[in-house]
Amino acid sequence: CNSAFQKLWQEWNPDVYYPNGSLLQMNRVVYLIQNGSKRPFSSKAALLSSYNLRDIIPVPSTVGEKYPEGDPIHFPNYSFLRNPAGTVYLYVDGKRRGVKSLEVLRQLGIHPEEIQPVEWREIKNIPEAKPITLKSTNPRGALYQDNTTGAVFFVDNKNKRHPIPDRTILIQRFPHRILQRITPDELE
Repeated sequence: CNSAFQKLWQEWNPDVYYPNGSLLQMNRVVYLIQNGSKRPFSSKAALLSSYNLRDIIPVPSTVGEKYPEGDPIHFPNYSFLRNPAGTVYLYVDGKRRGVKSLEVLRQLGIHPEEIQPVEWREIKNIPEAKPITLKSTNPRGALYQDNTTGAVFFVDNKNKRHPIPDRTILIQRFPHRILQRITPDELE
């Protein structure tokens, strides 16, 4: 029923654009709509690290022609990447964050084999964000559950707490993340 409605909608509204964050599939390729362009995923791992396959909207190629081609998305979210000069970055939400030292990697529990070597051309267009230092609390964010109330929170890399009011959100947005049970004092 939804696909019939979608097809009818596109026929009657051919100039409607999809909002940022939409996942569109055209001819077996999945694209992320971002800032008015379509960015293809070059691997299924890059897609699955941040998105759910159920969110993909199949559209005719005529819809895709409305968007200019953007840079491909090569890396899964939270990948560690090493450029040819030896600098290590954490790839997070379309940005690269430089890791300041080997000690930071050790504190994060990252084994050198987890770091993917990349070429300059693969990362040159990825914007840089704030580097990761020993003072960075949790650059990937974390899921916590209050062991008294059962409330669940995502604590982002800026240490800001975001409540997750429904299990569906937890499953859809954080399918591979581990939920850590902590005390209310630790949560504060």
